[in-house]
Amino acid sequence: MTLSVEVQELVNQVVSEFVGEGKMFTAFEVSLEVKKRGGQERHRNMREYVHETIFRIGIERGDYSRTLMDVGAPEQAWVYHTIAANPYDYVPLDRTGMDTVPAHARPRGVRNPMKLTAGLSSPFAIPAGAYGTDQRGRLCIPVSLLTQLGVGPGQRVNVLCDPANEQAVLTKASGPDAGNSDTSYAVEGDGNVRLTQGTLEKATLDGLQCYRIEGNDTVISVRKYS
Repeated sequence: MTLSVEVQELVNQVVSEFVGEGKMFTAFEVSLEVKKRGGQERHRNMREYVHETIFRIGIERGDYSRTLMDVGAPEQAWVYHTIAANPYDYVPLDRTGMDTVPAHARPRGVRNPMKLTAGLSSPFAIPAGAYGTDQRGRLCIPVSLLTQLGVGPGQRVNVLCDPANEQAVLTKASGPDAGNSDTSYAVEGDGNVRLTQGTLEKATLDGLQCYRIEGNDTVISVRKYS
């Protein structure tokens, strides 16, 4: 959908201000501010242009990056921030159902954050298999993959950390392919498993901006998303 010139100018104005201030923000926050300033357009229609504008202006500034995060919404979101900022300090707009995380319980930051670069075809998209962490740095394994593995609430999964290959491998604790493990997790009441930064660190996967999670009926793998 083509946005009106008025809305495009408002997006440019808001993004320029946010980036100029070194603000930590999501594309949705840009859309909300545009609406406050009179832009009559829905976020889903502005989203693509907003992300493209953030990339353009962020690249011009030279020190902007982004990290995929759980922000308490139905979908995860890209949190844009400067290289020096800690994305785990980001406070979501709507914290309904989210616990307040004290500063000492948050990871210190991401390792080797990558600057925004030109040439990305769809900067607004979250690629298939890509996941981020919550404010505590915990990586949530999707319910769909755990169900495929054959585990549900109350059952356990084993986690084998493989630093040589920079991966963590999850198997059903009672399954024939469970094998050796470094730790195990109980599936929570909501059907999820949340790997801590401590576990991710054992697999040299701590402090990443984005993770790839894939699986089948015997194993789930967690790797760096590149």
